[in-house]
Amino acid sequence: MKTKKLCLTAALIFSFISVFGQDTSYYDNDGARVNSLVSASYFKVTQPDIADRNRETFKTYFTSGQLRSEGIYSDTTEEFDDGVFKKYYANGRLHQDIIYKTGKFNGHLLTYWENGKSKRIDSFRNGIFIMGKCFDSTGRITTHTVFEKVPEFPGGEAGLLHFLSSEIRYPNKARKKGIQGKVIIGFIVNENGTVSHVKIIQSVSNEIDDEAERVVKRMPRWQPGMHDGIDVKVSYELPVMFKLE
Repeated sequence: MKTKKLCLTAALIFSFISVFGQDTSYYDNDGARVNSLVSASYFKVTQPDIADRNRETFKTYFTSGQLRSEGIYSDTTEEFDDGVFKKYYANGRLHQDIIYKTGKFNGHLLTYWENGKSKRIDSFRNGIFIMGKCFDSTGRITTHTVFEKVPEFPGGEAGLLHFLSSEIRYPNKARKKGIQGKVIIGFIVNENGTVSHVKIIQSVSNEIDDEAERVVKRMPRWQPGMHDGIDVKVSYELPVMFKLE
């Protein structure tokens, strides 16, 4: 009887892992996926949500094993957060407490300083800001800032279009061959506004790709992106059209 009980327990464990199996992935400081824990800054564990098989729960951990964040994706593509998302400091204290609805802020958005004091109390409805307050690390009310701000090229979108049109030189070899198309080029706008990690995401030809990359590397400093009042690195994708007249 004892042997049968052990076998039954093992079978139940195997069944649980098969149905509710976890997936682990590893990431560096910039959020780029890496191959192993050795080169990672944190790792993420996802598994199907028991209450809704179309959703996934996730937890990320510092390499020490300390919980870093937890939440729910609205579907298995891991594209949108849904429900309550929480993020923690390495000391275990709560950093962020945010309610999402299919990727949009929907409810309270609370953040905290590492000493445990409130940093931000915002309220949203379906992605629209309703009201909010910001505090310094001593608890005193300070100037309110937006929670997230995307990087901006000097002069905005019009400035970016002017820069591209004035800097791009159509490669002669591509012109002679009648090659045209849309290059999508990715890069990171750093905390100081400089551009780095330039790479081709969608290629047209070697000559056109090289020209798009050359121009992006010549960009002046952007106004950096911000997250909760702090300048942050932001990944950016830029489509550049090469068209013969």
